Formats: sequence, C-alpha cells, structure tokens
Amino acid sequence: MLINTNGLTLIGPGSEWFWSMLQFVVVAVTLVGIYYQLRSSQSANAFAQLGGLVDEWQGERLVRKRLGVHIALRDGAAPADIPDAPAAAIANYWEKVGALARAGHVAPSLVAEGLGGADSWWGVLAPWVERVRTEDANPELFEHFEWLARRWCASTRRWPSIESPSIALSSNAS
Repeated sequence: MLINTNGLTLIGPGSEWFWSMLQFVVVAVTLVGIYYQLRSSQSANAFAQLGGLVDEWQGERLVRKRLGVHIALRDGAAPADIPDAPAAAIANYWEKVGALARAGHVAPSLVAEGLGGADSWWGVLAPWVERVRTEDANPELFEHFEWLARRWCASTRRWPSIESPSIALSSNAS
C-alpha cells in the first residue's frame, strides 16, 4: 500500500499536518501569482516607456532638430561644427535613452526594435560630441549615448559612418 489512509484525520485532533500542508500550498500558489503579476507589470511599464520615447522622437521638436542637423551637413558644415542647439537636443535624447537602457529600465533590444538609429546618430554626432567633450573638459559627456551606439553596433557587427544610408545628405533634402 503506497498511501495509508487508515486513521486519516482531516478535521479535528490529529489533522494539524493537513492544514499546515494546505496553508503551504496556498502561500506557494499566491507567491507564484504575485511573481507573474510583477513580471506582467514590468513588461507593460517597459512598453509604455518605449512608447513615450518613440512619441518624443517622432514629435515636432526632435523632427525639427534632426532637420537642422541634416540641413547643416547638406550645406557643407563639418560634422564637428554642426549647430549646437539641434545636435545637443538629439544627443540629449539618445543620452536619456542610453541611460534608461544601461540602468536596465528598458531592454536595449526593445530600444533597437522600437527606435533604432542610435548607431547612425552616433556616427553623425561623434565628431560634435568629441568637440563638446574637449571644450567642456568632460570626457564622460554623452557616455550613455556612446554606450548605446556601441552596444547596438556590437550586436549588428558594424560601425556607422556619416555616409550611413539612414542619414540622407543629398542636396535636395530641404
């Protein structure tokens, strides 16, 4: 006989073992439910945060800043000498995205799928960033932006150049 049910008591004296075991099962199931609820909440927050970042990137302000960089490059400005206002706005945006990804608040893979382009924009803005780092004597300026771009490039095994196909520099882009 594998299970001896002779003298089995579920209610009354001698049933303490049963109720202790039942309590353990209920607590274990509750903890598993809480774990899955937290995971679901974290995923929803990450996607909401990514949605906010996408909305900001596609918003009028950053579209105008990107256009300002494109026009400056089209008109022959050296990459290190593009205007500070649009370059700083774009670099600050990618710095924020990189900081969130680096801290683990948003997965870098989600950033790459939802936004992409950090590597291309690093290729465009790297000379400007180096100039600003030198002028401000702050070698850590935009370090999260650089980290994000290098991380993305390491995963795709390429490094962008200013002639990147995602950056249109033709003379008819106005």
